[in-house]
Amino acid sequence: MNLQVVHQQDVLGQPFKVYGNIEEPLFLAKDVASWIEHSNQRMMLNSVDEDEKQCVNNPYASSGQKQQWFLTENGIYEVLMQSRKPIAKQWKKQVKVILKQIRLTGGTVQTDREEEFIHNYFPSFSDEIKKAMVLDLRGQNKELKAVVVAKEEYIEEIQPQRLTE
Repeated sequence: MNLQVVHQQDVLGQPFKVYGNIEEPLFLAKDVASWIEHSNQRMMLNSVDEDEKQCVNNPYASSGQKQQWFLTENGIYEVLMQSRKPIAKQWKKQVKVILKQIRLTGGTVQTDREEEFIHNYFPSFSDEIKKAMVLDLRGQNKELKAVVVAKEEYIEEIQPQRLTE
């Protein structure tokens, strides 16, 4: 397998990379363990089925170890659902949003990087069209961010009620 980074951004203050391809995303197990504050990566990997993890040659590995464990999309969901830590729930929500957007559009445009995205992917467009696209993307990102904030506030509001009922 020729491993590629298909998406990267910061999520909840940590670097988030999606490897593989849009149809079959992979997540570096070491990163996932760090995101959800899991103290034992081996135990985390043992908690998922064999078809939910893969040992892959990672050309992006910074250390000498090139063979690394990755979780499939089902594997990351399984790990996130098994964890009782609140941070895992936050990660699960973010992962679902990002993967859905990648699957539907072939990628994502990060807030405050709209201009860079347009410049890189549409270099032949006129400056006027590029500017209009940037403004449109910024508007869409602002709307999406407002929806996410509203949902997070609602969840925080009702969560204590669930615990007492």
